[in-house]
Amino acid sequence: MLRLGLLLVVFVSVGGDKCHISENKSLRTHNTSPSVEISISLKNSGGADLTTYWVDTKGTEVQFGDLYAGSTVLFNTFNGHAWRIRSEIGTVFEMKVAAENGQQQTFEVGKYCEEINDFNDLDEDDSVPRKKIEPILSDDYNEIDSWDKMAKFKVGSSFETIRIPLSDQQFAKQISKSSCKDSLNEWISRVIIVPGYHILCIEKKSIPDTPAKYALEIDAWIDGQQHISSSSRQSFIGQSFSEFREYLEQLLEIKRTDAWFTRTKSRQEQRRTGPNPPKMKEFMPQPWRVFDHSGDVITSLTPITSTAAPMIALVFEGGQFIYPGIDVGYQRQIRAQDRDIILETLSVRPLVLGVSNLLSESEYSHIIKTSTPHMAQSEVSFMDKDKGKADTEFRTSTTYFMPSKNDKFLPNIDKRVANLTKVPITHQEFVQVLRYEVGQNYGQHTDFWNPKFYTDPDMYNSIHGGWLNRLITVFWYMSSCECGYTSFPDTPTQRLLLSPSLTNTSKLDDPNCPHAFKVTPVPGQAIMFYSLLPDGSGDELSSHEACPVTAGTKWAANKWVWNQAKDFLE
Repeated sequence: MLRLGLLLVVFVSVGGDKCHISENKSLRTHNTSPSVEISISLKNSGGADLTTYWVDTKGTEVQFGDLYAGSTVLFNTFNGHAWRIRSEIGTVFEMKVAAENGQQQTFEVGKYCEEINDFNDLDEDDSVPRKKIEPILSDDYNEIDSWDKMAKFKVGSSFETIRIPLSDQQFAKQISKSSCKDSLNEWISRVIIVPGYHILCIEKKSIPDTPAKYALEIDAWIDGQQHISSSSRQSFIGQSFSEFREYLEQLLEIKRTDAWFTRTKSRQEQRRTGPNPPKMKEFMPQPWRVFDHSGDVITSLTPITSTAAPMIALVFEGGQFIYPGIDVGYQRQIRAQDRDIILETLSVRPLVLGVSNLLSESEYSHIIKTSTPHMAQSEVSFMDKDKGKADTEFRTSTTYFMPSKNDKFLPNIDKRVANLTKVPITHQEFVQVLRYEVGQNYGQHTDFWNPKFYTDPDMYNSIHGGWLNRLITVFWYMSSCECGYTSFPDTPTQRLLLSPSLTNTSKLDDPNCPHAFKVTPVPGQAIMFYSLLPDGSGDELSSHEACPVTAGTKWAANKWVWNQAKDFLE
């Protein structure tokens, strides 16, 4: 045992093996009183990716997060808590916290561990390898909340990690030296890791005797919150935007690089346009893109180098701008066409935002009046497993897709939605108008198409093999009713993820809609939620349903916004 400051770190090395240690089978967390919070900084100085585990009071490992080669992670823990770090083939580091105060401790791990690459080359396989997340912890609100500040939430048969959020004091300290410190709080995730989303603070520097080159100092946060320390990054010096992209690919560890897209272009095109679905059915990648803080795409160095002030830039590996949820209750003001709109984070995963002041009463009254004569039975796109069933087994409402052309209100609403989402009008569908009478509902479903659930060539080709899909749903209410909620049944109900105002467990007693997260229809109010994640894959947690109406009539409407241009509005 080695005493380091106020931490007691337990580890035993194995003779001749400098990477791995002999595992302490008795390592486990012991609850202590008083509870002392302490910050731990782990630096992976080796060549292999590592995984961090919290060891609970029974000795069970709970996966906390990845610690990539060359990266540093800062998190909070408590005295009495036990931790273990593993590589793919064994234990690298163990520690048990014995803290007397909140002093920060830093540890270097994995120094002698080298990468073991047993993945197929991307030239042979279109997929990008992902680490498997083992289902260890149940999605139990009380169990998760009992040990505070760290949790996991279930997605299908896997679990994803909620990183322990930094306190306000720690967050302020982390950004204190950044030249963008006054605006970083608008973009850095405070609760969850967001794969595929990266924040950049870019500051222009001058280089004597090299007037043709640009020098940029980059401060970066990977996956929404993991800060790259100054010792792990270098300044960019170059002349072209392509050089800058290549620099960012290395800095941010982007796997599907520009070179990868060039190398696999013919195979991707074949998958998008081929007559039959391929054996491998997954979301097709789109090139990653850089955006400014206003949501405009950056395609050259000009907007970066033409300003003397430091600037925020955002990288989305899925190629689409997505508002980061930041934290439950977080609000931002957006100017959309002819009005100011407030976005409020209701849930960080799935990402659901409340939208105020989207439509006026005269606008939604006009939509109801115009669409009423055209309402017809709603239809469903069937997965393979549901073929042969009737639409009404899943959906009993009536619908009308209302065209914008020659309408006195809809063209402005189209522009407003484009301003709000930062996605062009060409990506929108017609307004879908919905009417639910007493007893009518729409069962749980997603608004995007997951390629693995469809073998029908027409359906598969309509989404270009998973390359084309719905990105955003902007949904607004035009009448009040009883029940008729929009619910998100798979939303984790941990307090870190979901607004406290939406987690009243008494709502679970409603037999018509027994879900914790549900939005009440209020005329003129709206929500906006994302079907795709920042890395371009589908978010299964975005599944939702329209609970049955028990009194009155529910009128609602929505705009579906795609990740690529469509021809609906033409």
